Amino acid sequence: MATQTVTVTKATAEGLPGFCDECGPEDRLCKQYGQHNLERSRAYEGPNTRLRRVLQKAADGHPINIGVLGGSVTAGHGVLHPEYWTDMFFDWWNTTFPHEKNIFINGAVPATTTEYYSVCALEHIDEDVDLVIIEMAINDQRHVATLQYTVTYSCIAVVSAQVIALSFDTITMGGDLHTGVNEYYDIPTVSLRNVVLYHVLENAHLDRDMFHRLPPFQEDSQEDLRHINRVGHKIMADLLIAYMQRQICAQGRLKANPSVLEYQSPGNTIPGPEELNEMPRLGMFRKYVRNEREVSIKTTCLSTRSKKHPLKPIRQEGWVEWAWKEKSYVIAKEPGARATFAIDVGTIGVIKISYLKSKTFGLGNVKCWVDNNESSARVIEGWWNEDGLNLSRFAISQ
Repeated sequence: MATQTVTVTKATAEGLPGFCDECGPEDRLCKQYGQHNLERSRAYEGPNTRLRRVLQKAADGHPINIGVLGGSVTAGHGVLHPEYWTDMFFDWWNTTFPHEKNIFINGAVPATTTEYYSVCALEHIDEDVDLVIIEMAINDQRHVATLQYTVTYSCIAVVSAQVIALSFDTITMGGDLHTGVNEYYDIPTVSLRNVVLYHVLENAHLDRDMFHRLPPFQEDSQEDLRHINRVGHKIMADLLIAYMQRQICAQGRLKANPSVLEYQSPGNTIPGPEELNEMPRLGMFRKYVRNEREVSIKTTCLSTRSKKHPLKPIRQEGWVEWAWKEKSYVIAKEPGARATFAIDVGTIGVIKISYLKSKTFGLGNVKCWVDNNESSARVIEGWWNEDGLNLSRFAISQ
């Protein structure tokens, strides 16, 4: 008589997916990357209340709308479909939570920063989005005030996916300060750089494996330490998937044992779980004041990169629409050229103008003013002394 041995894992006993036994037989990503690397990838974890709410909605059989905001890496510079990290992540989501009405929008815009998305995010993703993934760690410089306006326009779930670049004057970029902002607003942060940077520094030849263009791209397109190749995209996708799986397991256990949400602080000095879904009443870059709450500001945006509300002059002399690959602009080449745009100014009376800055493109200056108030015009300079950094910046008028 044959004897059979049946092994019941803890996850199986709990009614959870097999990968919920961390680094167990069915945890493929732990086997592939190692527990230590997955731990390092979690730059900030937090309670994940908003993210778990979305995961539970998906587990209950509802469709999910996911939008991605990012720069040229997420827009697919140097890789082909289906090698984008977004392709791989979306494919995993549809396999894990299949629904014919799931929506995935890659709203990445090359050569932009969170300055742009702080005003124009909803030009590129849906307003009723459930989950937003932001990849801007290497596009932003070390100024981060605008990130808070990108991640706080509502209490939606936001996850920060931080990639890596080695082409700038310093290894550190805006993502290093983003992490502090993410902690303040409870934005989970998954970092590719945390996992691979030290290893690349100790084994310099690995930069070719992570960045240099792979076939079918030509040899002359290989020298690029700014845009990860398909190897880097694959690792970024897997780290993000591993993080999502971790939260699926945590939410499943929380649903089975919700007693942990019954915590009450003695004397009300420590926040209870009912506050986890709330945004701070004051922005991170505000001075502390009692009994005041910032009001969410709804922005309007006209953009040459948007199909919803495209930016077009109502009158122009010497200005033309121009595009290089997926990057579109309104440009002029002769001094004295003029363009007039019709805009709506909100209640706070702030106008932001997005423009390109570069050391190498030979850009000039432009003077901007509102209505007939040319005496109060702002002069915007297209040149700056930043090697290899061609990015949009914002000028503000009030």
